[in-house]
Amino acid sequence: MTPCPTAICVNARAKYVLIDAQNKVTYQLDKQRKSKSFVDQYVMVMGILDKSSDTIHVDQMVRALPPKVIAAKSVFIFCDACPRGMAKARLAAVEELAGWNHFNVLSDPKNADLILIFSANPYLGDYVTRDGPDKRPASVDITYMDVVDPQSGEDLWGDSRQWGSMLVSKATKSLISEFRERLEEEVSNQQSFPRK
Repeated sequence: MTPCPTAICVNARAKYVLIDAQNKVTYQLDKQRKSKSFVDQYVMVMGILDKSSDTIHVDQMVRALPPKVIAAKSVFIFCDACPRGMAKARLAAVEELAGWNHFNVLSDPKNADLILIFSANPYLGDYVTRDGPDKRPASVDITYMDVVDPQSGEDLWGDSRQWGSMLVSKATKSLISEFRERLEEEVSNQQSFPRK
């Protein structure tokens, strides 16, 4: 079984395929229905490759972190329209990242490899194009974390915790911890199963 962080696309015959752009290889997937929800996303596929047909018999498929996230060394923490309890998110994020010792936390977003956005509202994909802070009303019931590409505004990874305004710090630390686990798992998988 080989994990392979690549992207799911639709080919000319309207079938979902796995494209490994780095190695210029395309694989057929036997689980078409499962593949549909991963279109245009990086994925980690576990399964058995039938070399005679270049078909992967899929056991498991999960969203993977894009190569940009795995290669990143610096982040900027952006707490978008952080009212009331959300104001605790930035400090909690800095503390959790300091304990991890993986990313340099920068004060200028223009120099960062990634932007970590903390908000009480879901990310709209508009980090690059938005003029000013998010003007939507915010009820601090849910803490959202999104890992964003600073050049394109693309959401590279994200999750949330519905823990209320009193637990914003704990929710922030939990989200960074989850992100850390995912990143370390993917780096470990890449080292265990080097790409050919």
